[in-house]
Amino acid sequence: MTNHSQTPLTNLASGMIFEDKNSYLRVSCRGQWNSDLVLENLLEIKKEAGQTNHTRILLDCLEIGPPRFERDRIAVGQDIAYILKSPLKVAALYPAKFTNRVAEKIAINRGVIYRVFAEESEALAWLLSDSV
Repeated sequence: MTNHSQTPLTNLASGMIFEDKNSYLRVSCRGQWNSDLVLENLLEIKKEAGQTNHTRILLDCLEIGPPRFERDRIAVGQDIAYILKSPLKVAALYPAKFTNRVAEKIAINRGVIYRVFAEESEALAWLLSDSV
């Protein structure tokens, strides 16, 4: 799925759109929350980051609603920690009204360079900085 141009590449099965933005990989997620696809999607994101030689990922989940159960947030945090390890640095965009930071805390506590933001400008400022 490597795409070295600015043209978005869509993974129709997962509802993800990959865009190589030169200094980072943008992944836009669409559709309904599906706990069964989270692990598969994270593996696909890691694979695409490797193929495009990116260590910085902007994960846009603004069009995804909340999970039905709190245990799904816990599982996502664990999956992120397992798959999106350093040297990857990941900024996730998620609506503030759905954010409770459970997945973020779990991932960070396991050593992942990961933060959740509601605003893209803040996410990019952090993602493209040298801070962790």
